[in-house]
Amino acid sequence: MHEYSLVRSLLRQVETIVSDEGGGVVEEVRIEVGAFSGVDITLLELAFADEASRHLGYQPRLQTTAVPLEVECQRCRSRSVIEDFEFRCSECGHQQVIIVSGEEVRLMEIEIRELNNAS
Repeated sequence: MHEYSLVRSLLRQVETIVSDEGGGVVEEVRIEVGAFSGVDITLLELAFADEASRHLGYQPRLQTTAVPLEVECQRCRSRSVIEDFEFRCSECGHQQVIIVSGEEVRLMEIEIRELNNAS
């Protein structure tokens, strides 16, 4: 399951950002997961629950947004969403297309609650 290594990398990014922002408690992590990324969202969520407790010591929320597989035709330049993984242009039927989105796993936003520094 490469979801665990992906989550560990994601949490390292989160920890770096929180540190750069002066600390705080991560309340929510928002990510995008492409349909053609090879990532199983259910396994990713399980790995996040497991690893977040270990790395952060608590459990922030994870919000995932699925990104559809989108291609651009090299002949007519139209863009279309591929749902059945049949790589052809939905406009002209040409098979020479390039992927423009849907392969990525991207950290989009982190919601951080500042710690009170009351003396």
